[in-house]
Amino acid sequence: MFEAEKTGLEEIKRSESCPVPFPVKTGTQTGISYLLQPFINRIEPSQSMWSSFGHDLAKMHALNMNYYGYQRDNYLGSLLQKNGRYTDWHEFLIEHRLKSQFDLAAAGGYMDRNDRRRFDRICKRIRNLIPAERPSLLHGDLWIGNCIPSDQGRIFIIDPAVYWGHREMDLAMSDLFGGFHSSFYSAYQERYPLIAGYDERKELYQLYYLMAHVNLFGHTYVNSVRNIIRKYS
Repeated sequence: MFEAEKTGLEEIKRSESCPVPFPVKTGTQTGISYLLQPFINRIEPSQSMWSSFGHDLAKMHALNMNYYGYQRDNYLGSLLQKNGRYTDWHEFLIEHRLKSQFDLAAAGGYMDRNDRRRFDRICKRIRNLIPAERPSLLHGDLWIGNCIPSDQGRIFIIDPAVYWGHREMDLAMSDLFGGFHSSFYSAYQERYPLIAGYDERKELYQLYYLMAHVNLFGHTYVNSVRNIIRKYS
């Protein structure tokens, strides 16, 4: 798990966009695995720091690849995140993001046959719901807890689940649990505007993360998942 995280941090570091703690080292000591990275002195972020972060993320997302996925699998929390290489975003999203989490939730008894029927309808409609876009370098788990405002005047990102995908995944995750200043979104839009209609499809991206939360934490998130499945089916 930590090796995958180290690979992600190295990828973002190479992008020369969002700052990450570096260098990092992984290893095992007396049977316990670890990831060692520099300490970041956390401060209260200013509005200008949020704006800079929006520009940083837009710069990272502007980096493109000729496939969706990544060179290796990694983790969302403790859940395995498969990253086979695809040339079609919609296939990748269904097979390696939405379906993998839904099947796991169904196996755990959280989803029923009605949920399955509605979910299958979403998968069939996915091309009409989400516009295609070139693969962008994604953090993969961009919630407020993985962002550290530093005394260096920039916001660092940690704990990535990196892959090449649709950049709206990162934006949707950032909005799921809140905490990001409005100037972050304004600055991002200024640097790399989103395709029209993002607000109407945002919850569809959030479905992946909410299903993962069902699989990590249980029933608390089931109703949120069901509401989104009903909305888009």
